[in-house]
Amino acid sequence: ARLKMSRARLLLGQVAELSKVFTEADVKQFGAISGDLNPVHFDDGAAKELGFSGRIVHGVLTMGLLSALLGMKLPGPGCVYMGQQIRFLRPVYIDTKVTARAKVLKFRDDKPWIATIETVCVDEHDHKLLDGEATVLIPWHRAP
Repeated sequence: ARLKMSRARLLLGQVAELSKVFTEADVKQFGAISGDLNPVHFDDGAAKELGFSGRIVHGVLTMGLLSALLGMKLPGPGCVYMGQQIRFLRPVYIDTKVTARAKVLKFRDDKPWIATIETVCVDEHDHKLLDGEATVLIPWHRAP
């Protein structure tokens, strides 16, 4: 099947968001796929020994919500993730609703098909869980 790319022009300041509740099943599946079986994700006792109130979701799994947001909404299908600067600010506990938000910050002057996008994930209380900036290639922004 051929990829149906978005053709919408992006604007500075344009925003989008995507939410998901990360479940125990998500954590188990990610651990099995990635091989990251760190007890902090699977054992309440181990997590509590490290000062958490329970098991936490893998940071990279939480970050994956940003990938879904960029790849499916803003800029959308056909864009290419080129890089991500990230800071993990708070733990994400299992069964927490996480909302990823993206905002177009700038386009490169020399290559306007490359954008910098602010990326943030928050919990249901709007506490920042992670933040950073992504660099994405937007093929449909190329000069004709």
